[in-house]
Amino acid sequence: MSMEQLIAHDQSVVVYSDGDFDLSVPAQNRAVKAILIDETFDTQLPATWPQLQYSGTGLWGWVPGIPAPGGYQPLNSDGNFAACNGYTPGGQVFDVGLFTPSMDMSAAAGPDVTLDFDRNFQDFAGNGDFQCRVYSGGTALANLELTLVNVTSDDPSTGVHNTFVLDPTTFADASDVYVEWWYSCNTGTAWGLGIDNVVINLVLPPGEMWGYVFNGGGLSIYGASVGVEAEGLLTTTDPTGWYSLPTVPGGMVEAYAWKAGYNVTIEMVNILPAGSVQQDFILAAPTMIVSPTFHEEVLNPDEYYTTNTGILNTGDGLLHWNATIEYLTDGVLKTVNIPEFTGQIEQGA
Repeated sequence: MSMEQLIAHDQSVVVYSDGDFDLSVPAQNRAVKAILIDETFDTQLPATWPQLQYSGTGLWGWVPGIPAPGGYQPLNSDGNFAACNGYTPGGQVFDVGLFTPSMDMSAAAGPDVTLDFDRNFQDFAGNGDFQCRVYSGGTALANLELTLVNVTSDDPSTGVHNTFVLDPTTFADASDVYVEWWYSCNTGTAWGLGIDNVVINLVLPPGEMWGYVFNGGGLSIYGASVGVEAEGLLTTTDPTGWYSLPTVPGGMVEAYAWKAGYNVTIEMVNILPAGSVQQDFILAAPTMIVSPTFHEEVLNPDEYYTTNTGILNTGDGLLHWNATIEYLTDGVLKTVNIPEFTGQIEQGA
């Protein structure tokens, strides 16, 4: 480090290590989810969504490819949605179900599945029926698990948003689950049903991350901090260097280990939902040697002074440091007071 100053004072150099790590990030309380379905019907009815025509002649269609039933659309829709339109002049008789593809919900440990969708069901003279149903192991009526919605009267003109929580552990086959939207107009041709923004999520159960923290020589470190910063998870190692974080959200997480005097170590860890993963950390530590530890020099006004300070890292970690130059004085301020007078001022010593 080279320093050159234009100042007539003694000077010394103070060098310090900059190794702080902020552990104050609050918990984010995020639940990691596997997205099973996210369908907004932007361009068409998906080819992977089958239809079952129980009777009649009507089938589900895509708006704007077909007219919206009575001009109504689901809540929160952008105008592109799935619909059964029995209102259009010359309309057809509907008794038909629209199904999601098969979904594997076997990873659920309880009520871990959420179903959201927007709808607009408009009846006419009691002719219409709408149900939202859940099946497992197939789509026959014998496979029916739940009926979530069963309505025969008009929705508000702006539509309705539905949210449901499902427990696949109660299903006959949680690895093969379907959701159906069924519409019937009971041999009549009036109004219809639209759905949009179908989102089905499976909340992944947390897993455990555990392991040991060592120094560069392979010795265990007691009292090291180990955590997942984004989740607000934090623990410390025991005298053997062992730690455990039992409730880490499933999926890829960024984990760290740190202790004062050591470098921070960061690892990307794949947490297995409901599983256990070992992740060890090795903390490197810098060792700082400064020579000389201070400089002392007396300078006259407008004189320059250039010197060097050696900074050596003999450890196995990266050394981060800053330097501050302090200008030292004797702290005495000398002043001269001259009273009012007439005459000549002579130069003093």
